Amino acid sequence: MSRWQVFLALLFVSMISSGQIFFKKAGLEIRDSGTWFTWKNFMLLGTAFVIYTGATFLWVGLLKETPLAKAYRFMSLSFVLVPLASIYFFGEKVTLSFM
Repeated sequence: MSRWQVFLALLFVSMISSGQIFFKKAGLEIRDSGTWFTWKNFMLLGTAFVIYTGATFLWVGLLKETPLAKAYRFMSLSFVLVPLASIYFFGEKVTLSFM
């Protein structure tokens, strides 16, 4: 993979990971407000959907030029980034056995 392709793959992983954080935040907000229908919920979900949509187009663009087997290796980074972000942003506990 070229440096540009690696950059795009890392950008994709960061977008997918940040989208997950927005989905979690939206879930917490829905739980706390008791409804899906608040301005804050729409903004959080809308942001997550925009990020995911952009990431999807980026992924398809990357796969035009990159073998899936090579690009997909970068997806494993999201399994590290999302739990770390959940610890940082939401104070979630991650046990040693989880890691």
